[in-house]
Amino acid sequence: MMTILLNIAKKRSWVIWLAAIVSLVLMTLASMGRLFWKPLRVGPVPTFAEVRGQHRRTDAVLLDRHGEVLHRLRIDPRGRRLAWTPLEAISPALVTAVVQAEDRRFNQHGGVDWQALAAVALRGAQAGSWRGASTLTMQLASRLDPQLEPRRRRRTLEQKFQQIRMAIELEKRWSKAEILEAYLNLVTFRGELQGIAAASLGLFGKQPHGLSPLESLILAVLLRSPNARPKNIASRAVGLARSLNWEIIPTTIEGLVNESTRGPYRMPLEAAWAPHLASSLNIPAVKTLNLVGVEPFVRELRLLGFRDLKAADYYGPSSALGAADVAFLLGDILSDRESRSGTFSLESPLATRFWTAVKTGTSKDMRDNWCVGYSSRYTVGVWVGNFSGEPMWNVLGITGAAPIWVEIMNWLHRNQSSRQPSPPEAIQFRTPQPGMHSLRLLTASGETVDTVRFVVRGKVETLSTHQ
Repeated sequence: MMTILLNIAKKRSWVIWLAAIVSLVLMTLASMGRLFWKPLRVGPVPTFAEVRGQHRRTDAVLLDRHGEVLHRLRIDPRGRRLAWTPLEAISPALVTAVVQAEDRRFNQHGGVDWQALAAVALRGAQAGSWRGASTLTMQLASRLDPQLEPRRRRRTLEQKFQQIRMAIELEKRWSKAEILEAYLNLVTFRGELQGIAAASLGLFGKQPHGLSPLESLILAVLLRSPNARPKNIASRAVGLARSLNWEIIPTTIEGLVNESTRGPYRMPLEAAWAPHLASSLNIPAVKTLNLVGVEPFVRELRLLGFRDLKAADYYGPSSALGAADVAFLLGDILSDRESRSGTFSLESPLATRFWTAVKTGTSKDMRDNWCVGYSSRYTVGVWVGNFSGEPMWNVLGITGAAPIWVEIMNWLHRNQSSRQPSPPEAIQFRTPQPGMHSLRLLTASGETVDTVRFVVRGKVETLSTHQ
């Protein structure tokens, strides 16, 4: 090390010599693990298995008997995290881009890039800026221990020393693959999107293994500045591509950046009855009923406790859309603003400041459309069309009848509110516990269903509803 310092001194000025000495001092202090002041209370270094096991997604998932997702329910408003993604399920292009952007010597150093640290010391001596040189391992250390998070937008020198110490310990106990996998699952990419699964689905609508090189470039440059402007993101992505010798067309990446980062992100819809019905996506529900059969469907309703049902041929395909006397459940679905947001957005003519349940419809060839909904006091139906029966031009239920419906409802409720009706005895509500979501269950003849499989905190569990 002394030989290296002498060679540097011969080639550069005393400033570089000072930077190298600072780097050597940092190495010595980190290796000795001693500071000249009272150290932070940094917790023990967890194992990779512990970190992965403690990962919690921010939504609960309802599964069918085959383990397929029926519905997702957001239970944590503080961020958006999905299931843990193994490294082998992440696009190699993304891994390459992230390492190039954040830690080029990731595979060579032991947790701390002393060469980069010396460069930061040099820059600090010249310009007064001491930021940078944090390796992926050091960044991961800060994610694992809140004590190492920056204070007032930057870390203290004491925090930096402790971050270095923890990074060195991580490298001793974890493999490089484990460090990279944990980092990609814990880091924030943009806004509330935490982890590669949420970022990949939220920004590009695909799983992490399907990320293209262009998409990987965008995600990689977001790590350093998650809320950067689209213009800056595109510029940095182009620069990163050049450093990797990837051939790209700048205008192409600019278009992709604008498409993926302007405006709010949108998670792909899961196959769920409530969002399909509330969003007027009727065809999937009717096709599903055709596969199941109307007779088995109505028979299952009877087993679940629905009484006074008519023969199956009385309902036909309309039972997929709630014709089989399930009024409260339909009202609950059709009053859910989030369930219909995939088609109508959170703010639409269907959204009222008081409780209402509402459904729109548009006939074939747009000959007419309607909007029917009710509150705790009023039921309002609006029809829009030509009396001659001739089709209209690009007029749907949401743009034709719904605006009239909401105006009428607002006028009727100008001096009074509307509250959701109380559920019948056959509908049971569970009080949500911290970290849990409320689970709504349908009973058989007034008794709760024996067991339901669902996912909470990333684990598939079987719940006994009699507990």
